[in-house]
Amino acid sequence: MNNIDINRWKNRRMCDILLKYPRVLSILDRLHIHLELHEMTIQEVCDRTGTNITMFVILLESFLDKTDNFQGKCDITLIPDLVAYLRESHHYFLNKKIPFLNSILEQFIERSNHPQIKLLKVFFEEYCQEVNQHMSYEDKDVFPYIEKLYKDSIDQNIKQLDFSIEYFEEHHTNIEEKLSDLKNLLIKHFASDSGNFLKTQFLVNLYDLEDEVHDHSRLEDDILIPLVKQLENLTTK
Repeated sequence: MNNIDINRWKNRRMCDILLKYPRVLSILDRLHIHLELHEMTIQEVCDRTGTNITMFVILLESFLDKTDNFQGKCDITLIPDLVAYLRESHHYFLNKKIPFLNSILEQFIERSNHPQIKLLKVFFEEYCQEVNQHMSYEDKDVFPYIEKLYKDSIDQNIKQLDFSIEYFEEHHTNIEEKLSDLKNLLIKHFASDSGNFLKTQFLVNLYDLEDEVHDHSRLEDDILIPLVKQLENLTTK
């Protein structure tokens, strides 16, 4: 059983949560929860949208408490919903958040006459390429393995494993380093009277992206990988 305290959250109004914790809006976007909330509770919203409330509460608590690693609180039945959310998060980063950031950066570059302004574009493109490679590998190799492993365990059709989540864990790279380089460049250099608002907006959204990517990695490292290890142990017995 998932040992998550659903009762702590299920009767709280979703609108109150969003007013107090606006970053939770990005969770709703990735879960495709776009309905008018009115006075609905978290339980009612999850029931209306077919959202796994355990999954939602885990996402909520992981965003609000950066120290909780959820060890021992989740079981393997959560895997399909977790993988689906992580896939949707990849789509969010690659097709929404990063293009939005890029549009702000391009406007800032257009308004700047700094001789090295194109360095910003180079650093950002390198980061985008790294994120795309990282998430594409997970989408094409890691997640299909996990989904097949889970299905085979349900069907009791266990075969010799041709992959291990430990390999993924060992090669789960940090994709946040280049963001630090980009922030340093922007904060220390590239002053612009005409484009300062755009620079500020880019930085604010860059910090937000960094925080979201960190939360995303925590879900993979602290919840997904331990659950898949449990599943692998069950299938190899």
